[in-house]
Amino acid sequence: MLLNETEIGIAANAQQAGMRNPKIDRSPFESIIKDFLSPEFFQGKCIIDLGPGQYDFSELGRSLGATMEHLENDPAIIALGEYKGFKVWDCNMTEFDMPMLRQKYDGMFCKLSISAFWNRTKSKNQWSYFKNLLNLIKDDGWGFIAPWNGLSQSHNLSAAEIESTLNRQRSIALSAGFSFYLLPERINNNYGLGGITEDKPLFIKNTKIPNCLSPYLYAKP
Repeated sequence: MLLNETEIGIAANAQQAGMRNPKIDRSPFESIIKDFLSPEFFQGKCIIDLGPGQYDFSELGRSLGATMEHLENDPAIIALGEYKGFKVWDCNMTEFDMPMLRQKYDGMFCKLSISAFWNRTKSKNQWSYFKNLLNLIKDDGWGFIAPWNGLSQSHNLSAAEIESTLNRQRSIALSAGFSFYLLPERINNNYGLGGITEDKPLFIKNTKIPNCLSPYLYAKP
């Protein structure tokens, strides 16, 4: 959500058109916090948000007492976060140039900002990066990771290659202690996780589990 004319002006240069919209709905983030998290997940904690968008989740987290940090590579979104008073690491997650983050975090949040299909041909680096990213969470920390596994025509992958790529993403998340859910559209829409993708995985670790998720558990670590 863009809160004033200055924020609207900064976001006007965002690479993604949706990030320029001053009327993005914050309610999906509120639903995620209500159903999966709670104030104690934030108070006095340091949380990292991957691809923060307009910083709706981070503003809510900060209001609950968290220190919020971010990974982002769009200069306009970085500037927006800095204007809002957040720490933002300039990081192109599609190219594996994750900064040398030395600390581990109490929580990690990702809503539609990483993909199993990024740089798929750089397989070793790709999956090492994803594993290292998830390992930034403390052993008793929490994670909410909802990838955007969209596939463009330029990928030109067979059905077997698509499934292999998705399975690799799933196996790494499971090895990092995440449970894996495949949710129906009606539930995804409540959390702002809809859209056309090859699959809609939700990886969660040490969060609350809403009753509505129980039938859709795909695998546990």
